[in-house]
Amino acid sequence: MILAIDPGKATGLAYLTAGAVHASKTLPYHEALEYAVWEIDGARDTGLTVVCEDFIISSRTVRAGTSGWRRGLELEFIGVVRWYCWKEEVEFVLQAPADAKSFGTNSKLKQLGWWQGGAGHADDASRHLLLAAVRKGIVDPAELVVSDR
Repeated sequence: MILAIDPGKATGLAYLTAGAVHASKTLPYHEALEYAVWEIDGARDTGLTVVCEDFIISSRTVRAGTSGWRRGLELEFIGVVRWYCWKEEVEFVLQAPADAKSFGTNSKLKQLGWWQGGAGHADDASRHLLLAAVRKGIVDPAELVVSDR
């Protein structure tokens, strides 16, 4: 199983079971963190991989300031999940947002039946899920559409 996470104020979560069943959703930050910990808890020796979008602090992040949504909570989310994966001996992988977005196009998500539309947080998690599934050999990239036309 793969659990993919796009952390943020609204956090996208997507998972793929051993039977290739896909599901995705968007939850508020604290509910998403609780859900992730629940999924990881006791997952030792199950083959679970947790994939998380990496959060890079840039000059844009600094310019955005802290009004409204406290900057850095994404990093705290990643840290908690990383630690819990270490504790449970579950594989933890960070992926660059650009890698997932460029590979996991809307066309590919639609072809797989993983596309939700809307705000996009669940779809962003599914993009990370797709990239991880291809990297692990679960999904054959040759069977996916080539473009977003």
